[in-house]
Amino acid sequence: MVLNAAGRVKRSKPSTSRRSRPKVLRYHTGMEVHAPHEPIHSWRDFFIHIVTITIGLLIALGLEAAVEALHHRHLRQETRQNLRAEIQDNQRIFAKDMSYLVGETAELKDDIALLQRLRARQQAKPGETLHFAWGWDGTSDTAWQTAKDTGALGLMDIQAVQQYDGVYSQQDLVDRAALELTRDMTKATIPLTVEPDLNALTPAQIDELIRGCAANLNQIQYVQALSASVLPNYRQALDKL
Repeated sequence: MVLNAAGRVKRSKPSTSRRSRPKVLRYHTGMEVHAPHEPIHSWRDFFIHIVTITIGLLIALGLEAAVEALHHRHLRQETRQNLRAEIQDNQRIFAKDMSYLVGETAELKDDIALLQRLRARQQAKPGETLHFAWGWDGTSDTAWQTAKDTGALGLMDIQAVQQYDGVYSQQDLVDRAALELTRDMTKATIPLTVEPDLNALTPAQIDELIRGCAANLNQIQYVQALSASVLPNYRQALDKL
């Protein structure tokens, strides 16, 4: 209550502003079945209502199944395209890696011949050197791992999936063996780190270098043996896609 100057009660004017009520957002999830708006007076009305609800539910379920089927179809097609592109890339990379092994084999054989001359107390010629170069690009399995993570493999033919699994498992085995080869190549150069002058190498250092070259040649043969089935497997997998 508020008094004015005359001591009378001063009535406050009603506020013209209205407090806005907070908006309530309602989200509908799934399907809703509502009761009939009109009262049911007979069994005929009851059955008509039941049939109406049943038809509505069947239509909704059919639409949901159709949408899911389209999604699965799109996912399956996209997975096949990604796998085809990745296998084709791996096919080119793998063929290049095989050519690296051929070059490395020739260089290691030349290294052994030079080291044997050094062990026979012959001097290295000007410009002669040992070659421990290696190259391996390695393959990719991104599309394959993505297909497993998204569940797309469950939408594909089981026999085709088993074949793809064999392809990627074999290429992974080869990549691991090639990685071990690169490590062995690096270890084989340890005597040259101690004594880079070929004509100053001790007999023990020469023998260690020869053993390293021989071990690398054996490892190359192992990688080549593992690789024998990879390219044919690529071609067979591409025929399935």
